[in-house]
Amino acid sequence: MNYLNLLVKIVRSRLGLINMPSLCIFLVTGHCNCRCPGCDIWKYPDRVNDMTLDEIKNVFNEDLRCLEVLRLSGGEPFMRSDFPQIVQHLLKVIKPSYIQITTNGLLYERILSFMEEFGNQALHLIVSIDGIGEAHDRSRGINGAFDKVIKTATQLAKLRLKKKFFLAVTQIVSPDRLEEIPKLREILESIGISNINYSPFTYLLKKDISIEQKFDFLKIPKEKAKAIFTELEKAKPQDVFIRKLIYKYYHKGLKNRLLYEKYTPKFICTVLSNYFRILSTGDVVICNIYDKPIGNLKKTSFRQLWYSPEADTARKIARNCRGCWYGCEVIPNAVYTGDIIRALF
Repeated sequence: MNYLNLLVKIVRSRLGLINMPSLCIFLVTGHCNCRCPGCDIWKYPDRVNDMTLDEIKNVFNEDLRCLEVLRLSGGEPFMRSDFPQIVQHLLKVIKPSYIQITTNGLLYERILSFMEEFGNQALHLIVSIDGIGEAHDRSRGINGAFDKVIKTATQLAKLRLKKKFFLAVTQIVSPDRLEEIPKLREILESIGISNINYSPFTYLLKKDISIEQKFDFLKIPKEKAKAIFTELEKAKPQDVFIRKLIYKYYHKGLKNRLLYEKYTPKFICTVLSNYFRILSTGDVVICNIYDKPIGNLKKTSFRQLWYSPEADTARKIARNCRGCWYGCEVIPNAVYTGDIIRALF
């Protein structure tokens, strides 16, 4: 990370000025091999209109060399047979500091083959595991999902020793799986994974819910919420300082909201300034909450879209937003506005 560049972005963000983005969240496909009850993307395969490899190459051109970080997700990114070619292009043309990939870990052969070829310190792999055994299977809607993802995670942990890539697990926490937090952590630590990120359970990815529902946090009794944070504080991630600070900030805000109904810390949303989101269709949207497209990068150049009236209107919506606490929005805003400093106090 270029810390001088970051300082400039923080000052400009505080002044309300538009930056060129440093982070892009790219949903590489709308296809998924899971059937998660909290997400309905898998119900509409006929609606998927993913960009082709050539279209992706046209979108990610020299105009986006400003990007320092790329987050690739889906759907399930490894369902694309051309995923290695996509990443190869991004590394060659964009030259980011690192690429983060989120996966459900079910496609063992593809994932291991990919990491054998591309695994290095500039690649961060995040594997989603929500519970143990049948609990995880239910959360994915797939029998045997837990055994498959543990098999993948075990081999990734071994491969990481040779390739030196960053490896972590994300666990979505819900009331019926609170007792599995320490159990899953024990399993993961036994195979060599100590970096575990925790998120509140949400139906954010469902298409048939209102904006108000998308803002809702997990409603659980406070005694259970306290138990969550007791377990989170036991985790000892082997991570660099900046990421430890990021998750301390995120958990602080989460704890305030779930336990004390205090909506602090509260950042200024700088989406479409410091970072942005591209869907697999080429559509650019504000976020998962305000998901109406403001333009499509197959039809419009990045610079035309970035400085368009539609983008300006979207920025005003974001800056006047009442505020969410979803990690995909919290983390870049905490960093690029300097609000992350609140994690220290």
